[in-house]
Amino acid sequence: MIVTCLRRRGSLLVLALLIMTPGLAPGVLAADISKAQLERIGATVEAAENRLDATSSKRRKARQALEKAERQLAATHKRLDDLADRQREIESSLRTLNTQRASLEQERSDQREGLARQLAGLYRLGRDPRMKLLLNQQDPAQAARFQHYLNALNKARQARLDALASLNLDLARNEHQLNEQQASLDTTRATLTRQQATLDGQRREREQAVATLNAEYGSRQSRLAALKREQTQAEKTFNAMQEQLARARKTTGTGELTAEEASAEAPAQPSRVVRAGKATTGKWPIAGARMLSAYGKGEGVHRNGVLLGARAGTTVRAMVAGQVVFANWMRGFGYLVIVADRNNVLTLYAHNQRINVTTGDQVEKGAALATVGDSGGLSQPALYFEVRSKGNPVDPGRWLSRH
Repeated sequence: MIVTCLRRRGSLLVLALLIMTPGLAPGVLAADISKAQLERIGATVEAAENRLDATSSKRRKARQALEKAERQLAATHKRLDDLADRQREIESSLRTLNTQRASLEQERSDQREGLARQLAGLYRLGRDPRMKLLLNQQDPAQAARFQHYLNALNKARQARLDALASLNLDLARNEHQLNEQQASLDTTRATLTRQQATLDGQRREREQAVATLNAEYGSRQSRLAALKREQTQAEKTFNAMQEQLARARKTTGTGELTAEEASAEAPAQPSRVVRAGKATTGKWPIAGARMLSAYGKGEGVHRNGVLLGARAGTTVRAMVAGQVVFANWMRGFGYLVIVADRNNVLTLYAHNQRINVTTGDQVEKGAALATVGDSGGLSQPALYFEVRSKGNPVDPGRWLSRH
């Protein structure tokens, strides 16, 4: 549940929400907030969740089962992605080693051919060229040239022999590395197969959890009523949180802190910066988006934004630069990422398969935040995208066209 998430995140979540008034550089907090104030804000969120959960113990258990299943799925997706990255690294290493081996073998072949030519030259000089040199003293200049040629030939032959010995060692090391990398690749592929089987089982558990949860509503009218309650409560939760944060910032800014609150102050930690690299954003946070429900047309929490269909695993990119103020599972939204820009405008990215950022991260526009999924009980992969300015939802399409 969201309460558990917020308890674990503690000060970091709410402190992050107090980022950047207009004119401040990204990542700079307007004012530190005491732990006592943070606890009061957290209590407001907890009370809101408890009011929703009080309707039905069976429904609460069904939601908890759904959250557990989706958390397990996200963890497995991360392991699969990590394993896939590892597999690509190993395959790249194998290609490099094979290319290196081909080059070494060609070089060894060239050295062998050169050595054969040198040996042929020595053969033409006779069985004992040095004795031939000693006996031929009639022309000292010619003898000197012959001695120089003989020394150069022997030196070149020894160099080729040394090069061949070194190449043989390099080829032996190359073969050992190839065998190690191939064994690692085989292990990685076997682990991928096992994790895929685990993922399939967890998907079935999630489907069962969704079916159980839907069955608890009894009828579509009951379901719509529950969605309406979730929307209303989400609005109240966001508004109450922002109001308390505003009061806390004002109190801190004027120095009206008790001794206990002052001692509870926690310094802000340096933020990780998630770069966009060469990535760019299109009209929406995901490529190939299909409009499933427009602004103001969706049901429940989806009414305040747009629901965009896409392939599972599609990269979700930040539409604005700012700071991640929430990155976890939340009721009604599944895996949710919230980014606040320097003007305190919040952009929400919900129902993700897995999240790539953590609370407190600074992100560039276009940075990869998550991947598209169906968490939160969706029946198909989709991204819910919402923009909130001054505590109110705004049309994401119109807002993006102006920014």
